[in-house]
Formats: sequence, structure tokens, C-alpha cells
Amino acid sequence: MLAPSSAPENISFKILSSSSIELSWQPPLESHINGILRLYRVAVRSVADSAVAYDNVVGHNTLTVQISELHPYYQYTCSVSAVTTEEGPPANASVMMPPDGKLCEILLRIDY
Repeated sequence: MLAPSSAPENISFKILSSSSIELSWQPPLESHINGILRLYRVAVRSVADSAVAYDNVVGHNTLTVQISELHPYYQYTCSVSAVTTEEGPPANASVMMPPDGKLCEILLRIDY
């Protein structure tokens, strides 16, 4: 079997507080999954020092995760990859955590 040939789609954020977000996405197109979708790998890193804030796998039916213990004014890069027997390309997005829970900046980039 092959890895998915495209990233998950429509990655988005909802700011829950100055230290937490809800990250959501949709599966890759079915024609790009290349096997049985088993899980998603979700990772969040600080842009400043590459420290891992969150790194976990979730089941294939899970399309939303809540991530907490983030720091105000920090910029984070989040990635979500679909996994069959191998991990596919990630969908990446960056978010700047504000002090008051409002979204300051969101940049969306999908890498193929």
C-alpha cells in the first residue's frame, strides 16, 4: 500500500482562549487516500524554538482536536497528515496566539 498522495483539506482554527485552539480539517480526496485511512497525525510546534507543543495521533473518524497549554504571543505551526500504512503529506497552517483570544493572524499553506 501507498501513503496518501494529498494532504487533508480545509484545515482551520477556532481560538478558544489565549492558550487553546480547536484545530479542524477534512479528509483528503478519496481518490488520493491510496488504501484504508487509519489515522491522522497532528503536530504543533513553536516557530521560535521548534519546541513541540502537541504531537499525537487520532482515529480516522476524528476531524477536530483541542490543543491547550499554548502561550500568548507565540506563533505556532500546526500540521495534519493522513496515514494509511504510511504517512502522507501534511496540511500546514500557522497561527499567532493573541493575549485576548482573538485571532491575530492565520496563514494557510498546503504542501504536496
